[in-house]
Amino acid sequence: MIPRFSGYRPSGVRFQARKVFAQGIPWVVRHRTAFLVLDTLEDSVRLGALHVDPRWSRYSSATLIPFLIVGSRKKSARRYREV
Repeated sequence: MIPRFSGYRPSGVRFQARKVFAQGIPWVVRHRTAFLVLDTLEDSVRLGALHVDPRWSRYSSATLIPFLIVGSRKKSARRYREV
């Protein structure tokens, strides 16, 4: 379970933080949304009425904003390439 670094060879590809961020955001949004839904279901069943935890709601909103920004940038980049 302990990695051996003696055989490490660097790849010829440069690290691109923007690409990592753009590919990671949808994963984060899906998981935050899943936690929001599961917590809402659990609280609603326990309390007998619909209850959305404001904390999970804020977390989901906070991850949704970068997702929308990345998505709009991808869409505008696609339109720019088509022209």
